[in-house]
Amino acid sequence: TLAQLVIERVSGLTFTDYLEQHILEPLGLEHTFTPKSLEDWSLLAKTYLTAEDTRALPADTISLLGTGGIYASASDLAAFGGALCGEGLLSQESLDAMASEEYLRGFWPEDSQDDALAYGLGWDNVHAFPFRQSGIQALCNGGDTLLYHGSLVVLPQYDMAVAVLSSGGLSTYDQLAGERMLLDALARQGVAVAESAALPEAEPAPMPGALTALSGVYGSSSAVMNVTVTEDGVLSLSNVPDLGAEPQTFTYCSDGSFRDASNSVLLRLEEVDGRVYLYQKSYTPVPGLTWTAVASYALQRLEDQDAAQEVQDAWDAREGTYYVQMNERYTSQYYAFSLPFAGLVLSPYPDGYLLSNVLADAHTAVPYVTLPGTGSRDAGVIRVYEENGVEYLDINGEIYRNTSSLETVFNGDAWCTILADGWARWYHVGEAAGKEMTVEMPERGAW
Repeated sequence: TLAQLVIERVSGLTFTDYLEQHILEPLGLEHTFTPKSLEDWSLLAKTYLTAEDTRALPADTISLLGTGGIYASASDLAAFGGALCGEGLLSQESLDAMASEEYLRGFWPEDSQDDALAYGLGWDNVHAFPFRQSGIQALCNGGDTLLYHGSLVVLPQYDMAVAVLSSGGLSTYDQLAGERMLLDALARQGVAVAESAALPEAEPAPMPGALTALSGVYGSSSAVMNVTVTEDGVLSLSNVPDLGAEPQTFTYCSDGSFRDASNSVLLRLEEVDGRVYLYQKSYTPVPGLTWTAVASYALQRLEDQDAAQEVQDAWDAREGTYYVQMNERYTSQYYAFSLPFAGLVLSPYPDGYLLSNVLADAHTAVPYVTLPGTGSRDAGVIRVYEENGVEYLDINGEIYRNTSSLETVFNGDAWCTILADGWARWYHVGEAAGKEMTVEMPERGAW
């Protein structure tokens, strides 16, 4: 998104016009559009709510054009990938810069060569597994909206590129399907690629007692887990809050790692700059496609926080409070695909935390974890504020209203207006529960 703004400022063109003049026209890509340039919307692949529901949904549109807001055919995307195999669209200097190991310029675990992420400039991975272990550079970029998914994989030294796009599914599977095509194409040329891999051998061994001190609550921006290390050399993982599932257990081994019973997952607890991280590594075959690899920091220990008692009390008083989302556009897919609600639950988490956010004051909780890759992705400040006597919750710019302030729907003739701010209107059902309601809406309305 920032790159889009820079392009527009420097070129004096809209992003759509720049894209057309400097990339699409020179490459002859006639089936690539933004929502601003697409005229025939019937060209778009249909999207659906579920596999069983055959009613097509409205067009999937992203207004952030630089961040996934481009429509393309698979052949156009593959041709674009082919243009990145050599000079023409870009200089070799630029191609080399894009394929540089930018991820190593930041904080990253040492043993991460096979991880699904190894960022370049524009690439999610600049030496993707399994090609890397056979000396073949594979450049990958994938992405997802709620309904559209896609992946581009490029092998510059073989002048090969593949694009897989799907309505439904997941970009991870699109990438694996693309890699399968490339592996088969290379095999027809007599080029063999080692697809599988295994964790290094290690036997159960006595564990240093000091590792028990690394037990604790660990988190990412999307998950919180209890990590318990016992003196008998067993590490167990369990969800926070407890969802009733059996803890996963791992046994200490001679190389300093913890392994599961099938030796398919390796975990390590590592201290880096005063912080403690849970490292994970695994190789997994996906039937009919190829293998996936993970070698990254998954969780960070949530260290004790000395929150003032009045701060903890203020947040504890909101325990179990529910909020409804206000500023999601009426045509948004979120109403169909996710619950537009938020609830504040603090009791399962350590004092001073809401999920993995630290309680900074009585109204603000700020992100704590600093995980590379996607471990801190979408982390944001959580803020509670009051306006006109109504309490609101702000999560990364998404505004939610305390349900206790909602009106009860009138059981009879009534009308509702969406106000100038465009926010949603919510009601308690009250005595109208179980009754049928007839709603008349403008043509561009939604209920």
